[in-house]
Amino acid sequence: MSNLPPAIDQPALENLLTGFRDTAWSWTPDGFPELARRFGWQIVDEDENGAAADVPWPAPEEAVQTTYRRGGVDDVTITLATVIGYDGAPPEFLVDVFATAVRTATAVLGPPTHRKPGAHPVVRWRGEQRTIQIERLTNAVNLVWEDNAVQDIWDGYDEGAVP
Repeated sequence: MSNLPPAIDQPALENLLTGFRDTAWSWTPDGFPELARRFGWQIVDEDENGAAADVPWPAPEEAVQTTYRRGGVDDVTITLATVIGYDGAPPEFLVDVFATAVRTATAVLGPPTHRKPGAHPVVRWRGEQRTIQIERLTNAVNLVWEDNAVQDIWDGYDEGAVP
């Protein structure tokens, strides 16, 4: 019996990434319920600022978070694994989940377009309009699917170009 926190498994992640790669949708709040249905997510909360949904694989509640702004959806963030609430999780758990996620994404999406090493590494696959990003934070591994314009704004903050 494993004492590890729940995490998305490789086949579910591959299906998710393939779906992201192959899915065109409106990127509007009105279009999010159909997207959630397509991926098997159950919307549990929604207001003018965004939505939260549960996923069909072992994950924390509300593993999917969206941000609504200016009449559109800026991003869809999915928690692939978290150690919050799992004090006994081994230190390598999130490192392993992140490495598996990056390998799987590379197999599905091709070589990454950006890598940021460090204590909180980030790997990205930038497409024509959308970016898929995998990030390892202190307590979680997240997959972010976002509009390139939104990613460019975040990059500006990181580079000090946006006040």
